Amino acid sequence: MKNWMTALARRYEETRRRYPDDKLMILFDIDGTILDMRYMMLYVLKAYDREHGSGCFADLDVEEIDIHENQLEEFLTRRGLPASERERLLKWYEKNRWAPSAVMESHRPFRGVLEVIRWFQIQPETYVGLNTGRPEFLREDTLRSLNALAAEYRVEFKSELLFMNPSNWDHDIVQAKVAGVRRFEAEGYRVVAFIDNEPANLKAVAEADQEKKVLLLHADTLFESHPRHIPAHSVSGKEYALSALVSERQLPRHVQFVWQGVNDAANLRQFLASNIRWGEMDVRLDPRNGSLALRGEVFPDPLPEDETGQDCFEDYLSAFLKQDKSLQIDLQDASCLDAVIDAVESAGFSEQRLCFKVELHRLEEKGIRLLAAAFPQAGLQCSIDFLAPMFVASPEEAGKFLKRLGVWGVNRFGVTWPLARQRGLLDRIQGWGYQVGVEEVPDLEAFLQATLLLPDAIASDFNFPQWCYYGQGAGRRHRYEAVAGGATGSLL
Repeated sequence: MKNWMTALARRYEETRRRYPDDKLMILFDIDGTILDMRYMMLYVLKAYDREHGSGCFADLDVEEIDIHENQLEEFLTRRGLPASERERLLKWYEKNRWAPSAVMESHRPFRGVLEVIRWFQIQPETYVGLNTGRPEFLREDTLRSLNALAAEYRVEFKSELLFMNPSNWDHDIVQAKVAGVRRFEAEGYRVVAFIDNEPANLKAVAEADQEKKVLLLHADTLFESHPRHIPAHSVSGKEYALSALVSERQLPRHVQFVWQGVNDAANLRQFLASNIRWGEMDVRLDPRNGSLALRGEVFPDPLPEDETGQDCFEDYLSAFLKQDKSLQIDLQDASCLDAVIDAVESAGFSEQRLCFKVELHRLEEKGIRLLAAAFPQAGLQCSIDFLAPMFVASPEEAGKFLKRLGVWGVNRFGVTWPLARQRGLLDRIQGWGYQVGVEEVPDLEAFLQATLLLPDAIASDFNFPQWCYYGQGAGRRHRYEAVAGGATGSLL
């Protein structure tokens, strides 16, 4: 069975190759396609309870709602509500389901859908249109609520790309969907795909598109019309997975991708054989002999008798240079700073291929200034998760703090995942003219989500089996997929 996101990716690529200069459009329905309408139903039913003191839905959970939002009477009957109560509730539901408070407070997107929309919005000459059965008088409320939900994903919906039903509720919706596709085509957009949860809507568009120019995608959520109407050539799906939509070769070229935890031979072999240019080593002093050790964790005290030696930092520098790889060094303590500077200078690493990652509490001002003076053209990234509350409470003070770090020599600020998704955080930092790196991204789906934020760098353990990457990281945070058929090093 075809994956619907993979089918969308292929159709989009094919269309772009055939029409390199055209304005391409991916067209979405809203209710039941972008928005999970069960949350609206739950909100309105709970509000009914509060206003009428009925307690009918005190124990209701969203997972129990298994009907379309227009089929509430059936649901109420199954819950055993008497006819008089059902009648009163249905009238109240119809009156309040589209009230501004319900629209703003209850609507929730399906998981992953806004990331998919963001992906297309950042592609050149590509647009996301909305084709909804909602009536025209809800335009302002629709845009306000959708953009409130979409802001943290850096998604924006515009009025000129929203087609609404010119008639009233439940009147000519099927024909309105066809009219929406035709309107966007008439305005010069080439509609690549149309995504809707209602089979009847897809059937109508299919009948109007005899040449099958538009890929029809059925959002297999909750729908009202009969599934027999789903066109035979359409593709159905439920999960909006970026990993099925985006391939490695489609990653933005301006983002610096960093393979974290290149601290052992297996990870080194994996990294050197990959297409990832930047690798990160965790460096600290070995207490046994004062050498530079590759280790993310603190050495235990006392050291166990069977504690083995750590791989040599200088040997790894040579391996990076030989394979023309770029290096990010995560300095684990201030005591190793002088030795690291000496080793990097002796190796002859180009500063343009060099970045240092520091924690303020480890190096403090003196250490950061020393690094910046030794390698003025290198990257110098300081983690700033500790500033997150200040960005909310007093962004001006947060800006002053970043400026102070910049004077010391910091030229990029690191934020861990998922804190990087905090609304407006990356926008604000980049708006001040600073670079941002997203750190510790755990898996492929999160990695692709991070790319949508368009930071300057993204660091991950690269344990992405879907792309045949089996990085093990620094061994501090996660479980990892094993390499099929043997140990990690057996791939190389």
